[in-house]
Amino acid sequence: FITTPDIATVGWRGKFSQIKEAPPLFYRVSLGNEPGMNDIAEAIVSLNKSAHTFYELKLQPGCRYFSTVTAVNENGLGTSVSSDGFLVDLKSPKPGVVYNRLSLTDARYSRELSELSCSWHGFFDEESFIQSYETCVATKRDGKDCDAFKWTDVKFRQSVSLQSSWRHGQVYFNRVRAIDAANRTSEAVTGPGIILDATPPLAVERLDLKPISIKNGNFEEAAQLLRNSSEAIISHSDLIQLWNANASIPYWDIQEGRAISVQVGASLAADGESTLMLFGRVSQTVATKPTCRYRLQLFASPLPVADPLSAMAGGLVTAPGLRRAFRLYDDDANTSKGGKMHWHRQVFYFTANAAESEISIQSLSHHTGLAIDLVSLDLIDTKAAASNLSTNPIHVDTVAARDSGYVHASWDLQDEESGISSVHWAVGTVRGGTQLLPFTYVGPASEATAEVRLVHGSSVHVSVLAKNGAGLVRLFHSQPSLIDLTPPVIEYVTDGNLTAD
Repeated sequence: FITTPDIATVGWRGKFSQIKEAPPLFYRVSLGNEPGMNDIAEAIVSLNKSAHTFYELKLQPGCRYFSTVTAVNENGLGTSVSSDGFLVDLKSPKPGVVYNRLSLTDARYSRELSELSCSWHGFFDEESFIQSYETCVATKRDGKDCDAFKWTDVKFRQSVSLQSSWRHGQVYFNRVRAIDAANRTSEAVTGPGIILDATPPLAVERLDLKPISIKNGNFEEAAQLLRNSSEAIISHSDLIQLWNANASIPYWDIQEGRAISVQVGASLAADGESTLMLFGRVSQTVATKPTCRYRLQLFASPLPVADPLSAMAGGLVTAPGLRRAFRLYDDDANTSKGGKMHWHRQVFYFTANAAESEISIQSLSHHTGLAIDLVSLDLIDTKAAASNLSTNPIHVDTVAARDSGYVHASWDLQDEESGISSVHWAVGTVRGGTQLLPFTYVGPASEATAEVRLVHGSSVHVSVLAKNGAGLVRLFHSQPSLIDLTPPVIEYVTDGNLTAD
């Protein structure tokens, strides 16, 4: 192959050294479309030369040409030698596609620090053929520098594993270029970057919970007084009378349905003397910091009405990236008489994505409703744990019980290089056990809830198996949480000092 259409050089050194009887007087050099033909060009060359260059040719790409050299002696007789032909290649190879794995697929992360692999296909040349490939490695996508691994000839292979001491946490980019039979080089193609992560997920130490202002979170402001507030029994008709008054709830927006802040007394409210009776959805927008993690906590109870429409109530909480329902059970005989409120602590986690976040709470049914009180929000302050052997990043925030209770757990894990890709969690009665819940996939979530059968006096252990983007896993365990299904027992009440009433 030659790379210019107007210049061609023919050489014949040593081709006529066997002629002894009649030494040649000169050489006749020609170019043609067939061996021995001179339809393209011809020249007479003196005996002391062994090469000749033709200029001002008009050779066409894709056509095969032949050079012929004839040694002519003094008798006019000649001995000819022809080449096997050549083609004109005016174009560089076309670039293909580069992958950062040996298979023709890409990966975002790798846990190998001793070798870096890549593969490619699709490089081709229109006028000749690919004779070899070269590859290199860079730490930046842009630019032409190969600062991590210099250009290396890999022959005709279309995949390679480069051995070196690659750095944990670094992003590497493979580059490949093709070289054709005319030694023309293609454009260098850069594959997608791959991040090296050789460490499993790490525990994060929860340092502090910084309270964030939730306005009127205990619903004390502008609370309505029931007509029969001196009585402990509330009926749906009492609530309807309050709704007809079109009372609003300061700092909370009623998005749908009905909601009313009611004075129920300190003996019934979770905090203060008032609570929210919710038959719809309310929301409030709070100031947050993007990418920061928050804990949302509230207390929920079935309504203390004398005429409940259902023995089961529930709610739905939404926040940025959070949409979780919860259910409330209450089969206490006194509740049906409207004499008690059974508060259940509910805990949720979300990560803010803007300077403001909307938090909404709604009842699962506009007919049954539920009571809400003491809504609070905390900013979670964390740092990487100094030792992952002693840190317990799993927090069993709520363990509520009835005939069948539920376990809610959250965990603080991180992986700076490749992130947490998947989590499996399990609940047992011993460390690492799965008696109550086998290992269950929850995606990359940082919390989970499961309905399980809880036994009074037993312990609940939560285990979390976390895998990062590079496929490395680590198992974490919580501290045991004791199950207590009985209320406190008050043996004595005195209205004076410790010795006498």
